[in-house]
Amino acid sequence: MRSIVLLASVLAAVAPARAAGPVGLALGGYAGKLPNATALKRALLEDYEMSVPPPGPSGSERGVLVSVQMALNQLVQVDTTTEEIQFYAWWRHNWVDPRLQWRPEDWGGVWELTFV
Repeated sequence: MRSIVLLASVLAAVAPARAAGPVGLALGGYAGKLPNATALKRALLEDYEMSVPPPGPSGSERGVLVSVQMALNQLVQVDTTTEEIQFYAWWRHNWVDPRLQWRPEDWGGVWELTFV
């Protein structure tokens, strides 16, 4: 049996998680807390090793739990002879990395950062 080829446009939003590339900051209502959020981001990523996966649940050998969502936007083509399907979709995945935890009261009330 041939495998199905999936061609999709992908949007990855990772929060809170390890960054796979440039790190952005979603501020929401943090306009007045920007210096705290910026300092927090720097502190969290200072010695952060992006190539090391986050640890899984305590006592687990399976690694971190990753949640995945996909929303199909448009079915472009289905070719039954080559067993290929083309579509456009949004892809979202997230996981918790305990290495990126902090106490909001220590950072001027900043309780959420989004790494994209």
